[in-house]
Amino acid sequence: MPETEGLSDEEKAMLQELEGGGKQAEESPAACPSKNFQYYYWLYCLAGYDIVLVFGDSGIGKTKFCTQMAFEMTKEGKSIVYYDTEGNMSNATVQRLKDCGVTYVSIPEYRQMLKIGKEEPADVLILDSATLFITGKWARGDMRMHGDMLQVVQGVYYQVKQWCQQKGKIAIITAQPISTMGDKKGIEPMGDKANFMTKVILYAKGDKKPEGGFENRRLITYKSRDMPDQTLVTRFETTADGIKILNLDRLKKMCEPDFKGEF
Repeated sequence: MPETEGLSDEEKAMLQELEGGGKQAEESPAACPSKNFQYYYWLYCLAGYDIVLVFGDSGIGKTKFCTQMAFEMTKEGKSIVYYDTEGNMSNATVQRLKDCGVTYVSIPEYRQMLKIGKEEPADVLILDSATLFITGKWARGDMRMHGDMLQVVQGVYYQVKQWCQQKGKIAIITAQPISTMGDKKGIEPMGDKANFMTKVILYAKGDKKPEGGFENRRLITYKSRDMPDQTLVTRFETTADGIKILNLDRLKKMCEPDFKGEF
């Protein structure tokens, strides 16, 4: 087991359960959402009541994807809580989230993430991101802190997954990428046990422009229960505080009862 010093008895028990496989979550009592196309229903078709993880390079549009989903789902009548560990959004975007009725919570310290997924009254939880602290504070920590940070991340994934499955809720989590031995072909989402804890993982990709930034931005499947790896989900463009989906027909098709996982 990794170091557990500094964790409460409850947190230690939770992480012990995770390491040992844990108890299967209870069947969600929630009914299937409306089948009319909504972004909430699209996320449900992607992952059911579980976690959708989005990872990709800095600046590709992960946060803007999250804010756009928050804007769209509040228009659909869903309640959203948005946990922000990065603090990179403009004041205007944060204010727009609040004006739309989104509960915005800043998380400036990594251990504060342990409260996420415990008592959430919202329909959708957004955590942006689960791994920002590992890319920053990690460099200033010793081995004990490294173990503690990884425990916190895997504990948060576990808590949020349980919340989704037991309460009939949906979560979006973003993560930074890591590469294997510097091999860009080995890119995967950062976060201890992220692959095990999330039902669907989307990779936000783009082609770097010589003058900076990205073009040809797209979401593809890295892990999906219904689609092959590397399936194009949609292309998108970034806007001032969100994104513009360029292939809405593909999202709608994924919500059709006869969708077979390939376009």
